[in-house]
Amino acid sequence: MADNHASQAISAYGQPISKLASTPNIDRIANEGVLFQNNFCTNSICGPSRAVVFI
Repeated sequence: MADNHASQAISAYGQPISKLASTPNIDRIANEGVLFQNNFCTNSICGPSRAVVFI
């Protein structure tokens, strides 16, 4: 589980800013078949948002 990874900061999404710092491990996961194109967060505060995943 990771926190605060906007799609602009992950190079698998092809955003220009991601060229400044690549994310090879996340890119490998995306290349192997897991790339979220449409997802939603239940709460904008990171702690409660993470808790929802664990329930």
